[in-house]
Amino acid sequence: MVTDREIDRFITIAFESNFDFLQQEAGHSINEELKRTALNQVLIYWRKLRDLVFNVTEAEVRLILPNNLSPSGKQFNIQGVVDIVEGIDKTTMYEIKTHTVEVIQANLQEYQKQLNIYAFIWGKLRDRPLDNAAIIATSYPEDVKRALISGNEGTISQALKQWNPVIQFQPKNCDIDVIISEFGVVVDCIEEHKFTPPEFPALEKPYGRIDKPFGYVVCRNCDGRFSCSSYREFLERKKQGGGLMSTIFDGKDLDEIDDWLVSDYEFEE
Repeated sequence: MVTDREIDRFITIAFESNFDFLQQEAGHSINEELKRTALNQVLIYWRKLRDLVFNVTEAEVRLILPNNLSPSGKQFNIQGVVDIVEGIDKTTMYEIKTHTVEVIQANLQEYQKQLNIYAFIWGKLRDRPLDNAAIIATSYPEDVKRALISGNEGTISQALKQWNPVIQFQPKNCDIDVIISEFGVVVDCIEEHKFTPPEFPALEKPYGRIDKPFGYVVCRNCDGRFSCSSYREFLERKKQGGGLMSTIFDGKDLDEIDDWLVSDYEFEE
């Protein structure tokens, strides 16, 4: 019988192989700290959701809705990759996000749109509807992060047991043309090089129903943040403290906050 440690080792080897392939294909890389964080998310995903993994009937199903037109007439495709669990009486689609459950719950309507259009594409391709859809949030909640920092396997197991990373959605019949049009607006902005960031005040406001600012929840995941004047101002104001910023960051340096990614936790070989 294959042991958990052997599976962890297999996942690590497969991760390294996939990482090398993507690095060569893209021509750029990430530092070791972020790489280790990504691997840990994969390993924890396996630990937490192994039963779901075993039930996947189709992995990495590519969904494509081609030949759409943006408001300015630019042609674009909508594409996604999902996993499918097909049972006797229902079919469920799973979309993996590297977001927290908190962020997804605060923006359910936006995620619902994405799943609706994926369900629409699935129906067109397979000529049958989806019964259920769900998002798997692989980013750890704070109690799991604390458990990983502790390094105590018992504490980690308990935290993983209490964490539910699967957010259920019911695919809805909706105006797909409206959603496609919204995608088209973004396509036009990209093609016309319109990348103007929100003004600084928008970065200070709480993000949805989350009592954390937009600049912390969204901007810190943007690859262009360090060349963004609004984000630079956000960081400077954070360092100065005061108001909402001081309650979120509590005087911590950005490096201390980034350590909260728990990239220093090592799974045993």
